[in-house]
Amino acid sequence: MDRRVRLAVLIAASLGVTSIGMAFQSGEADALKAADPPPNGVFVDSLDLSVAPAAIRRPGRGGRAGAPATTPPPAPVYALSGVTYPHAVPMNADRDLSIDLKGKAVRFASMVGIDSSVAAGRGSAIFGVWVDGKKVADSGVLRGGDAPKLLTADVKGASRLTLAVNDANDGTGSDTANWGGALVTMAAGVQDKPSIIAAAAETAPAIASSRSSVPTLNYPRITGATPGRP
Repeated sequence: MDRRVRLAVLIAASLGVTSIGMAFQSGEADALKAADPPPNGVFVDSLDLSVAPAAIRRPGRGGRAGAPATTPPPAPVYALSGVTYPHAVPMNADRDLSIDLKGKAVRFASMVGIDSSVAAGRGSAIFGVWVDGKKVADSGVLRGGDAPKLLTADVKGASRLTLAVNDANDGTGSDTANWGGALVTMAAGVQDKPSIIAAAAETAPAIASSRSSVPTLNYPRITGATPGRP
């Protein structure tokens, strides 16, 4: 085969593989916008997120940041680049959320970004996906107005999935981070569901007691003063 012909065949094959990969990613991204999960899929927000309260961002009374207060408040709405996600995990910056996969999941996928309610250029966050303690995906810095990114991970045989958000080292202001359509796909035929791992309780450090059975001499102290008087 002529060298130029071989090169053309290789380029065509490469473009074909790329097109297939892009089509797969597009289909996966569309599935994350759906109200119902695909076969064997479990949306992370359908799990008991109450066991990790520090990680989850509570919506304001208006549901979205900056929305006027109403009584009773409407259901929260989470959107990325103007696209609303019926299922989403809103996280606080500098927090992480761990999920017990029970070794029976095969894939994780989510669109990530700053909520559409944040003005362009405001806020900043880096989304990371960790599998059994190893980082497998990173969004880079995303700001308000940036297009969301699709993060995926192969979790076959994995026990623990951790979703992390950090503030990109510039503070947490306006860091309204959303995991849009965060989805765990379980192996075919598996009945078990993943579960949220409760955050470890932080114990207060021991403080030395001010009480003592040994008599002590206390020096005089001035605890107040009157202006103009010694």
